[in-house]
Amino acid sequence: MIDPESAWIDHVNKLPPSKVAPAALQKLADAVDTGVSNKAELQGIVGTFAFTFNKAVFYASLQALVPTADPASGPASFASAWGQALMASIMVVPPGNSVGPASPPTTFSVVASTLIDPASLTLAQTYLQGQLVKAGANPVKMAEDGLIGPAIRQAFLKVTFSIIGLNSVSPPAGPLPLLAPMNPVA
Repeated sequence: MIDPESAWIDHVNKLPPSKVAPAALQKLADAVDTGVSNKAELQGIVGTFAFTFNKAVFYASLQALVPTADPASGPASFASAWGQALMASIMVVPPGNSVGPASPPTTFSVVASTLIDPASLTLAQTYLQGQLVKAGANPVKMAEDGLIGPAIRQAFLKVTFSIIGLNSVSPPAGPLPLLAPMNPVA
Protein backbone atom coordinates (compact mmCIF):
# COMPACT_ATOMS: atom_id res chain seq x y z
CA MET A 1 0.00 0.00 0.00
CA ILE A 2 1.10 3.56 -0.57
CA ASP A 3 2.41 5.40 2.46
CA PRO A 4 -0.13 6.68 5.02
CA GLU A 5 -1.04 10.35 5.11
CA SER A 6 1.26 11.05 8.06
CA ALA A 7 4.26 9.81 6.05
CA TRP A 8 3.30 12.04 3.09
CA ILE A 9 3.22 15.02 5.44
CA ASP A 10 6.68 14.06 6.76
CA HIS A 11 8.12 13.52 3.24
CA VAL A 12 6.97 16.93 2.03
CA ASN A 13 7.70 18.85 5.24
CA LYS A 14 11.35 17.84 4.92
CA LEU A 15 11.64 19.80 1.67
CA PRO A 16 13.85 22.89 1.71
CA PRO A 17 11.89 26.15 2.04
CA SER A 18 12.36 27.34 -1.53
CA LYS A 19 9.64 28.09 -4.05
CA VAL A 20 11.37 27.20 -7.31
CA ALA A 21 14.92 26.07 -6.63
CA PRO A 22 15.76 23.01 -8.75
CA ALA A 23 16.91 21.17 -5.62
CA ALA A 24 13.50 21.71 -3.99
CA LEU A 25 11.70 20.48 -7.10
CA GLN A 26 13.90 17.38 -7.22
CA LYS A 27 13.21 16.73 -3.55
CA LEU A 28 9.47 17.05 -4.19
CA ALA A 29 9.72 14.53 -7.04
CA ASP A 30 11.74 12.25 -4.75
CA ALA A 31 9.17 12.63 -1.95
CA VAL A 32 6.31 11.63 -4.26
CA ASP A 33 8.36 8.68 -5.54
CA THR A 34 9.11 7.61 -1.96
CA GLY A 35 5.39 7.57 -1.15
CA VAL A 36 4.31 5.27 -3.97
CA SER A 37 7.07 3.46 -5.85
CA ASN A 38 7.15 -0.25 -5.03
CA LYS A 39 4.28 0.36 -2.59
CA ALA A 40 1.21 0.95 -4.76
CA GLU A 41 -1.15 -1.98 -5.10
CA LEU A 42 -4.48 -2.46 -6.84
CA GLN A 43 -7.66 -3.17 -4.91
CA GLY A 44 -9.42 -6.34 -6.03
CA ILE A 45 -6.22 -7.96 -7.32
CA VAL A 46 -4.48 -10.56 -5.17
CA GLY A 47 -0.72 -10.94 -5.58
CA THR A 48 2.39 -8.85 -5.99
CA PHE A 49 2.87 -5.55 -7.81
CA ALA A 50 5.72 -3.39 -8.99
CA PHE A 51 4.87 0.30 -9.45
CA THR A 52 7.48 2.86 -10.41
CA PHE A 53 6.50 6.53 -10.39
CA ASN A 54 8.34 8.40 -13.15
CA LYS A 55 9.91 11.06 -10.98
CA ALA A 56 12.19 12.21 -13.82
CA VAL A 57 9.15 13.26 -15.88
CA PHE A 58 7.59 14.88 -12.82
CA TYR A 59 10.78 16.82 -12.07
CA ALA A 60 11.19 17.93 -15.70
CA SER A 61 7.55 19.01 -15.86
CA LEU A 62 7.88 20.94 -12.58
CA GLN A 63 10.98 22.71 -13.91
CA ALA A 64 9.03 23.77 -16.98
CA LEU A 65 6.33 25.50 -14.90
CA VAL A 66 6.22 29.24 -15.38
CA PRO A 67 5.40 31.46 -12.38
CA THR A 68 2.07 33.20 -12.84
CA ALA A 69 -0.21 35.54 -10.94
CA ASP A 70 -3.27 33.64 -12.19
CA PRO A 71 -4.54 31.64 -9.19
CA ALA A 72 -5.87 28.81 -11.38
CA SER A 73 -3.13 28.26 -13.96
CA GLY A 74 -0.40 27.35 -11.45
CA PRO A 75 -2.43 24.57 -9.82
CA ALA A 76 -3.59 23.35 -13.25
CA SER A 77 0.02 23.18 -14.45
CA PHE A 78 1.13 21.36 -11.30
CA ALA A 79 -1.70 18.80 -11.63
CA SER A 80 -0.82 18.37 -15.30
CA ALA A 81 2.85 17.76 -14.41
CA TRP A 82 1.78 15.09 -11.92
CA GLY A 83 -0.54 13.51 -14.50
CA GLN A 84 2.19 13.44 -17.15
CA ALA A 85 4.51 11.67 -14.71
CA LEU A 86 1.79 9.19 -13.78
CA MET A 87 1.12 8.39 -17.44
CA ALA A 88 4.85 7.74 -17.89
CA SER A 89 4.96 5.50 -14.79
CA ILE A 90 4.89 1.71 -14.86
CA MET A 91 2.56 -0.66 -13.00
CA VAL A 92 3.58 -4.30 -13.39
CA VAL A 93 1.04 -6.98 -12.53
CA PRO A 94 2.82 -10.29 -13.02
CA PRO A 95 1.28 -13.63 -14.03
CA GLY A 96 0.02 -15.52 -10.99
CA ASN A 97 -1.96 -12.57 -9.66
CA SER A 98 -5.68 -13.18 -9.47
CA VAL A 99 -8.94 -11.30 -9.56
CA GLY A 100 -10.19 -12.14 -6.09
CA PRO A 101 -9.53 -15.67 -4.74
CA ALA A 102 -7.11 -17.64 -6.87
CA SER A 103 -8.53 -20.28 -9.20
CA PRO A 104 -7.73 -21.11 -12.84
CA PRO A 105 -10.53 -18.88 -14.23
CA THR A 106 -9.47 -15.90 -12.06
CA THR A 107 -5.67 -16.21 -12.16
CA PHE A 108 -3.62 -14.44 -14.83
CA SER A 109 -1.33 -16.73 -16.84
CA VAL A 110 -0.40 -13.79 -19.06
CA VAL A 111 -0.84 -10.07 -18.43
CA ALA A 112 -0.98 -8.25 -21.76
CA SER A 113 -1.46 -4.73 -20.41
CA THR A 114 -2.02 -2.68 -17.29
CA LEU A 115 -3.45 0.69 -18.25
CA ILE A 116 -4.52 3.79 -16.35
CA ASP A 117 -8.20 4.48 -16.85
CA PRO A 118 -8.31 7.96 -18.48
CA ALA A 119 -11.44 9.12 -16.64
CA SER A 120 -9.85 8.31 -13.28
CA LEU A 121 -6.72 10.27 -14.20
CA THR A 122 -8.84 13.28 -15.14
CA LEU A 123 -10.72 12.99 -11.85
CA ALA A 124 -7.45 12.74 -9.90
CA GLN A 125 -5.91 15.75 -11.67
CA THR A 126 -9.06 17.79 -11.12
CA TYR A 127 -9.04 16.86 -7.44
CA LEU A 128 -5.35 17.80 -7.07
CA GLN A 129 -5.87 21.09 -8.89
CA GLY A 130 -8.87 21.89 -6.68
CA GLN A 131 -6.89 21.22 -3.51
CA LEU A 132 -4.09 23.51 -4.71
CA VAL A 133 -6.54 26.28 -5.61
CA LYS A 134 -8.31 25.89 -2.27
CA ALA A 135 -5.00 26.26 -0.44
CA GLY A 136 -4.16 29.44 -2.30
CA ALA A 137 -1.72 27.79 -4.72
CA ASN A 138 1.22 28.55 -2.45
CA PRO A 139 3.23 25.31 -2.44
CA VAL A 140 5.58 26.46 0.32
CA LYS A 141 2.66 27.38 2.62
CA MET A 142 0.88 24.14 1.66
CA ALA A 143 4.00 22.14 2.55
CA GLU A 144 4.39 23.97 5.86
CA ASP A 145 0.71 23.37 6.66
CA GLY A 146 1.03 19.67 5.77
CA LEU A 147 -1.47 19.91 2.89
CA ILE A 148 0.41 19.18 -0.32
CA GLY A 149 1.53 15.63 0.56
CA PRO A 150 -1.97 14.44 1.52
CA ALA A 151 -3.43 16.13 -1.60
CA ILE A 152 -1.03 14.22 -3.87
CA ARG A 153 -1.68 11.00 -1.92
CA GLN A 154 -5.45 11.38 -2.31
CA ALA A 155 -5.01 12.07 -6.02
CA PHE A 156 -3.15 8.74 -6.38
CA LEU A 157 -5.99 6.96 -4.57
CA LYS A 158 -8.47 8.26 -7.16
CA VAL A 159 -6.59 6.57 -10.03
CA THR A 160 -7.74 3.19 -11.37
CA PHE A 161 -5.99 0.69 -13.62
CA SER A 162 -7.50 -1.90 -15.96
CA ILE A 163 -5.69 -5.18 -16.50
CA ILE A 164 -6.06 -7.31 -19.61
CA GLY A 165 -4.64 -10.79 -19.98
CA LEU A 166 -5.35 -14.49 -20.18
CA ASN A 167 -6.53 -16.74 -17.38
CA SER A 168 -5.00 -20.04 -16.26
CA VAL A 169 -7.63 -22.44 -17.58
CA SER A 170 -5.84 -25.37 -19.25
CA PRO A 171 -6.31 -26.18 -22.94
CA PRO A 172 -8.47 -27.11 -24.76
CA ALA A 173 -11.01 -25.06 -22.74
CA GLY A 174 -8.60 -22.14 -22.25
CA PRO A 175 -6.84 -19.98 -21.65
CA LEU A 176 -9.57 -17.38 -21.96
CA PRO A 177 -9.43 -13.59 -21.81
CA LEU A 178 -9.35 -12.23 -18.26
CA LEU A 179 -10.25 -8.61 -17.71
CA ALA A 180 -10.01 -6.69 -14.45
CA PRO A 181 -11.40 -3.21 -15.14
CA MET A 182 -11.03 -0.12 -12.99
CA ASN A 183 -9.00 -1.36 -10.01
CA PRO A 184 -8.26 1.51 -7.60
CA VAL A 185 -4.77 2.19 -6.33
CA ALA A 186 -4.26 1.17 -2.72
